[in-house]
Amino acid sequence: MVKKYNYPLEAFALALVLFSSGMKEAMLTGIALIFGDVLISVLQEKSEKSTKVIASIGALIMVIVLAGIFSFTGVKTTAGMIFRFVILGVLLVKHAMDHEKEEKDYDGILFADSMAYGMFVLVSILREYLSTKAIFGISLPKIAFCNSALGQTMYVLILGGLAIAILNQYLGSESNKDAGLWVCVPTFILETGLIFQNVLEADGKILGVVVVGILYFTYRYLLKKANLPKILEGVSIEMILLGVIYLVFSII
Repeated sequence: MVKKYNYPLEAFALALVLFSSGMKEAMLTGIALIFGDVLISVLQEKSEKSTKVIASIGALIMVIVLAGIFSFTGVKTTAGMIFRFVILGVLLVKHAMDHEKEEKDYDGILFADSMAYGMFVLVSILREYLSTKAIFGISLPKIAFCNSALGQTMYVLILGGLAIAILNQYLGSESNKDAGLWVCVPTFILETGLIFQNVLEADGKILGVVVVGILYFTYRYLLKKANLPKILEGVSIEMILLGVIYLVFSII
C-alpha cells in the first residue's frame, strides 16, 4: 500500500498566492508554516486539551513568529499583512482539526511539509524572475517572455494550481471538498481581480469582489459535475478557475 502524506494544503496554497511575489517572503512564510504545523502536532500529542484550543495556541505562536522574522529581516509588515498571517494561522487550525484522530508521524509531517515548502519556493522563484528579471534582488539575464505582468495574481493562481496538483499526486494527498473555498474566497477578497471604474474606489472593489464571487461559485458548481482528471480535482482546479476568471477580466 502506497503511503499517503498530509500537509497544511489550504495554508500553503493561500500562502502561495499571497506571499510568493518574492523569494525572501516565500522562504520566511514557508518556514513559519512548517514550524506552526510541527508545533501544533507536538502540542496535540503532549496536551490533554481540545485540538481546537491547542491548535489555536500553536497558530497564534506561528503568527507572532512570522511577524517577528519578517520585521527582523527587514520586510515591512503592515496591518494588512498581519491579517493575512492570521488567516494562515486559521488554516493551520483547520488542518489540525481535520487530522486530529491520525497518529502523529513526525518524519511524514516533516517530509510532506518540506516538499510543500520546496514547491512554494520554486513557484516564488519563477514568479519573481519572470516579473522582475531578478531573484532575491539579484539581477539575472532576461529571457524572451519576462514581463512584469507575469507577477500578477492570475498567473500565480494558474501556476500554483498546477504545482499543487503535481505535489498532491506525488505525496498521495487529497484535498477536502471545501479546500478550494478556503483558498479562493480569501484570494478574491484580498487580491481583487476586478475593480470597476467611474465609481468610488471602495465601491469599485466591492462590486468587483461580488462579480468575481458570483462567477467563481457558478463555475465551481459546474466543475463539481464535470468529469475531471483526478490529479486536478479539488483545490487545484479551483485555483486555476479563479486564475482564468482574472485573466479574462484583464483582457476585456
